[in-house]
Amino acid sequence: MKKDISLVDPAKASEEDSFYYNELTGKPYWDLRKMLGRQLFLIRQSYNRTLKRVSADTKIPVDAIDRIECGIGRFYWYEIAQLLEYYKKRAKLVLVNTLTDEERLKAVEEKETARKLELAEEIIAKAKQRDEISEEIATADSTAYYRSPDV
Repeated sequence: MKKDISLVDPAKASEEDSFYYNELTGKPYWDLRKMLGRQLFLIRQSYNRTLKRVSADTKIPVDAIDRIECGIGRFYWYEIAQLLEYYKKRAKLVLVNTLTDEERLKAVEEKETARKLELAEEIIAKAKQRDEISEEIATADSTAYYRSPDV
């Protein structure tokens, strides 16, 4: 089951998709237990196997398999490995970006714009400083010219 959870709109989600969403917040569960458990549940259903039969075949207690499939409580990796071996499946963990390509590009552009603004502000500050120094020099030169020598 290939699932890109971040693209599902909770308002339009099917019953299967809604499993992945917290109905109170409308945000996806980013819980590995829930995602893995749901997939193991769907595999068991597709094989038409009962919890009792899988438990008998794998020697994993029924309540442990149920907890794993519901994505609740603690689970142990050796139980997951046993279930995957039993179903003749391998787990593949793929890390996906939380931002789309467009969002990532926009963030880069905003960062570049902010950097350019900072540089422009530095240049403006230096120009003002230069003008102030030039004024001070001009004032000092003019007052020195009119000042009578103290002899």
